[in-house]
Amino acid sequence: VHYTEGAFVKIRVLEENDGGSSAATFCGEVSVCIDRLVDRAEKTSEGASESKPHCLELINGNENTGTVEVIARYRHNDSEARFVTPVNEGNFVTPVHRIQVSGG
Repeated sequence: VHYTEGAFVKIRVLEENDGGSSAATFCGEVSVCIDRLVDRAEKTSEGASESKPHCLELINGNENTGTVEVIARYRHNDSEARFVTPVNEGNFVTPVHRIQVSGG
């Protein structure tokens, strides 16, 4: 995944219903410019940086339905672009798959 200046990422939140046997309920979404997420990120280790938490408002139609907290982590060296943050797939409605962003 390669970062492109001015690119956006969309985060959608859905709630599982009936143990996954019926359609999930759309709770809300937010689109945010990646530049905003990585602004003022601090170096956390050699070649990597991490942002402070960003509290983003979820919107469903015209209604604010809650928030999601995002921390952006990234590597400075393209040769290390395979770096991913491990996430327990059990935390999400299945199937789970990584999305490609920023033209990646």
